[in-house]
Amino acid sequence: MSTYLKRISVICFIFTVLIGQIFMPIIGHAQELNTTGFVDSFSFEKTKLNYGEKTTIHVNFSEKPGKKMKSGDTLTLALPPELKGYSGTIPLKDDSGRIFGTCQINANNVVCTFNDTVEQLENIRGNFNFTVQGTNVEAGKTKDVQTNLGTDLEKQMVSITHPKGEGTEPGIFFYKSGDIQPDKSNEVRWFLNINLKKQYLHDNIVLKDTLQEGQTLNKDSFTITINNKEYLSLKQFQDRGYGYIKLTRIH
Repeated sequence: MSTYLKRISVICFIFTVLIGQIFMPIIGHAQELNTTGFVDSFSFEKTKLNYGEKTTIHVNFSEKPGKKMKSGDTLTLALPPELKGYSGTIPLKDDSGRIFGTCQINANNVVCTFNDTVEQLENIRGNFNFTVQGTNVEAGKTKDVQTNLGTDLEKQMVSITHPKGEGTEPGIFFYKSGDIQPDKSNEVRWFLNINLKKQYLHDNIVLKDTLQEGQTLNKDSFTITINNKEYLSLKQFQDRGYGYIKLTRIH
């Protein structure tokens, strides 16, 4: 009886091992595509930037013969420290509008992930654009940044210049400027700069400003900076008697 059971156990064990060896090779594994020739080309809209200036990067890609794409494959594009990506998500679509992947734009890279639709398509090709900002360059310096975004393509160069302020003249009495932070690409920061010459004034300053159409003001985002020393909220500014800010809606 015991000899018979032992034979069955040995046979079952061998069968299990053989089944595992037979079926394991057919399991596909997702792969990273950045150095497989998947990216055909990339280009910069502008190659000479001032510090904080934006440019667009255009990327073209295509599936290569004998390298069939699979669900879960990724394409990771690395950004150098001097180019900061504007956060966002880009869907990748074929000519009929089917989404076969999604690209996530981050500050330091772009990660495109492909879904199971790629296994139903042939000769996949496409392109996408994303925005970066020139940064991490010392004031008064120009830096030549070479990158191939972590692909196997030749490197391209972008020059970033960070001007250094000269002189002590503060400039005009008032000016307005704005920017968009890479990690908050759906928000605009507006800066209203007043009396930079620190002139003695005989009357109150009255300033009116209007938002552009389609923008919504976040009243909790106000920061009032006085002489580059005090940083006050809207309420603190008014409570200390520095002035009054009235928000109105235009119909």
